[in-house]
Amino acid sequence: MKNEKVIWDYLIERIGNPYGVAGLMGNLYAESCLNPQNLQNGYENRLHMTDAEYTRAVDDGSYKDFDTDCAGYGLAQWTYSTRKHNLLAYCRSRGLSVGSLEGQLGYLWQELQGYSAVLAALKNAKSVREASDVILTQYERPADQSEAMKERRARFGQEYYGMFANAKDSSASAKGFKATGVGLASFAEQVFKAGWVYWYGTCGYKCTESLYDTKKKQYPSHYTAARAAAYQRDIQAGKMCADCVGMIKAFFWMSGDVSGKNVYKANNCPDKSANGLFATCTERGKISTIPDIPGLVVHKDGHIGVYVGGGYTVEMMGFDYDCRRRKVTDGKWTEWGRLPKDMISYDANPASGTPDMPSAPANPATAPLFAYPGLLRRGSRVEAVKKLQSALNGIGFGCGEVDGIYGEKTEAAVKRLQGVSGLDVDGVFGPLTYAALKHVYERGRVNG
Repeated sequence: MKNEKVIWDYLIERIGNPYGVAGLMGNLYAESCLNPQNLQNGYENRLHMTDAEYTRAVDDGSYKDFDTDCAGYGLAQWTYSTRKHNLLAYCRSRGLSVGSLEGQLGYLWQELQGYSAVLAALKNAKSVREASDVILTQYERPADQSEAMKERRARFGQEYYGMFANAKDSSASAKGFKATGVGLASFAEQVFKAGWVYWYGTCGYKCTESLYDTKKKQYPSHYTAARAAAYQRDIQAGKMCADCVGMIKAFFWMSGDVSGKNVYKANNCPDKSANGLFATCTERGKISTIPDIPGLVVHKDGHIGVYVGGGYTVEMMGFDYDCRRRKVTDGKWTEWGRLPKDMISYDANPASGTPDMPSAPANPATAPLFAYPGLLRRGSRVEAVKKLQSALNGIGFGCGEVDGIYGEKTEAAVKRLQGVSGLDVDGVFGPLTYAALKHVYERGRVNG
């Protein structure tokens, strides 16, 4: 099951179409049972080696005939000398065993780039059978391509489709994830803190050699030789990567968790370009009129970012800059937008039941903010809590009744303020949180 899930996730990230992935996996299963060390049946006795012994002998160089022994090997049972030679060279160039799943998936994807018609069919297939037949007849091309064989392989593929594409937990939406504006803003802040790097055409993926090879082939003008050393440093450091719109898609596809599982098109988020995603916004305006609502998107032609509140944005700015947090006025944004309701809610924080932010710029404060009262936390019952609650309500971080009790709603409002301000989200009102409150409060008074 482990190999199956790894293979599915790897291929769905690149192909995007579950019918195509399932059709390909059904054929791979028929060839090798998804065992990357599988040596073609019959050759174990002929060569007097098990799968593991054959793999080990090829890796250490004691077996010299890997290219020419005509034995099918690996996920796709590569047989022809040129294909086996290239498989071995691919794995060795990356310091991987010829029998490693990572190496074979990378080589499989590289090889598929040379089968443009097959790859297009996988991406556009309308059924598992359609994709499976293309793989059987145009990629694997075994001697037996009968109707019975087509049905058998498609049946294997259909099982994987049911296992993963229709799995109840394939999207965290089924686990109760609810996308909110505050959640998107908090996710963007976490991306900034984690130091994600900019790789064009990525959406919250770990930097790996296979991902680099794929993107280099897809977007050669971005993955140039001059940038190769920087990409290698990202790989060695185990960085996470995204491009501008990829960071926003990652929020939905990773269900708001920067270390979560990336599920393609999860939580109603389509795979669109920066301009394409902005075009889905149901409300837009000039950047000078942006409401102080965390999770709005900011846009200029070809580029998109996230407004995190308090006058700041987070964006994947480009290869030379990676992830940046800066004032909205420091960018060259031209518009702001509100993503559609079927994707995200800007109306309620599920943790507290209170509004995320007002639907218009916060009303300006009319008096100086209260002096720092010392540490306040859940359970505090002092006069200063009333002042804090009034200030939070006044700038749009609604916490309900001003009753002087530091309860669940007040703590939730403080956490939201901390999240959009790039602070540790612990719900405790300390000196750094006071400074963040003062910044937003005074911005409202001055700019109002």
